[in-house]
Amino acid sequence: MHQLTTYHDDELSKIRRETEDLARYQKKIAATIAQRQKIGISRIWERVKNRILDLICSVDWWVMVTGYLVLMLIFSLELAVVTRAVFAISPPSALSRIERNQISKTFEQVGYAYTKLQRIENHIGSNPNSKPQPKPKDN
Repeated sequence: MHQLTTYHDDELSKIRRETEDLARYQKKIAATIAQRQKIGISRIWERVKNRILDLICSVDWWVMVTGYLVLMLIFSLELAVVTRAVFAISPPSALSRIERNQISKTFEQVGYAYTKLQRIENHIGSNPNSKPQPKPKDN
């Protein structure tokens, strides 16, 4: 009976050692996973910080460009005001209805005069675009 007990003690000792080894291995794996999570979180945090710094740098660039555009607008407005005041330049005013009627009547009269001129040129044969009229034959 004593042999059985020794045998069982040896078996129990082996099982206990295996269980302890498994527990140590599990702790080691848990520590590795925790460390990887910390590394992953720190990498994500670094990426976020870098992205924020990139955005800040690009904001500086956009602020500078916007500032230049505002300064150019102010300068062009000042130039326009000074030019208008010094040289008395003003934008053209719209034509009145009477002036528009006079222009359209003048345009019609020019068209009539051009038509008459073409008829006269065709009649006397001095129009370079018209065909020369044949001369009557002497019999």
